[in-house]
Amino acid sequence: MVDIIQTGEIKQDSSYYDIFQTNDTEFWLGGKGGILKKYTLNNGIQDIPYPKEGNSILRINRMGEKMILAADKGTLFILENQVWKVQKFPNLRNSCFYDIQVIDSLNAFLCGGKSKIAIGKRTIPFGFILGTTDGGATWTTVYKTWKRMIWRLKWEKEKNTLYALTYSPWGTVIMEGKDRGVIWQKTGFSNKNLLHDFELEKENSFIVAGGNSGNLKKSNTCLLKSCFAEKSNLSKNSDFSPNVGLIWDYSDSQCYETAGACAGNLLYRSKNESDNWKTIQLSNPINLYEIIFYTDYQALIIGSNKSILRISFPESEINTPLLNSSAGSR
Repeated sequence: MVDIIQTGEIKQDSSYYDIFQTNDTEFWLGGKGGILKKYTLNNGIQDIPYPKEGNSILRINRMGEKMILAADKGTLFILENQVWKVQKFPNLRNSCFYDIQVIDSLNAFLCGGKSKIAIGKRTIPFGFILGTTDGGATWTTVYKTWKRMIWRLKWEKEKNTLYALTYSPWGTVIMEGKDRGVIWQKTGFSNKNLLHDFELEKENSFIVAGGNSGNLKKSNTCLLKSCFAEKSNLSKNSDFSPNVGLIWDYSDSQCYETAGACAGNLLYRSKNESDNWKTIQLSNPINLYEIIFYTDYQALIIGSNKSILRISFPESEINTPLLNSSAGSR
């Protein structure tokens, strides 16, 4: 069942771009123009006061006791001991921080590129990855490329390796930075589509989502390196290719997989080997940017037009109708 928690009154209303779970019942939501909210399962939505400057918040994470908001205009907002600090990067004032990968209380990585890329405009990306080893007090460049935007980062602890999902007009490439981003090389994965999200499912295994017409591909590193450059093998590893537009985000629990797409399309399936992907079509044609499971059967979804949705999957019958009659309405 899908329930609408919040949706905007007009299409131009601010979008939520990221959601982060701070405890069992509380979530932070950030988005366009610096919108920052707290949603509690029992108490609803509240504003979070902070030194707002109109910078869109693209990613939220926790680093030790600090809450970090990664924003555009080369800005971080950091909450520590109930005090906000604004950290600016003057040489990145025309760029955005699109993702932050936290390793521990001292080590983390930031990535991004020119802000125009993040809002769909054409420009040279000048993608970058910054790293810190002192809890965010200082950041240094560990990787940069003028021709690629850096969308997402994933850390594989066992291999001491950072993976980066990068995009240019020529397509998507996954890079790997060994020894905590000291030595960089291509993984062997490339694709002509815009792939916007990826997950490190387990050691040497990724799930990659995106595509101009929607696609979700699942493979291990061996297949990425040896097979994915060949179209025939690529198609064999496609779980689905529905006409739902770009898939913005993939998320899963122990029991379900989901993918948020364009025009109000939510894709899901149970993790039973025989189960196929299904589509929920919301009446409100919003973009579904981020999905977060808070139990094996329940998730929150945020997106454009100030949208917050809650979905409850059946614990026994996968074919139980999921779409509430109120979905898509205010």
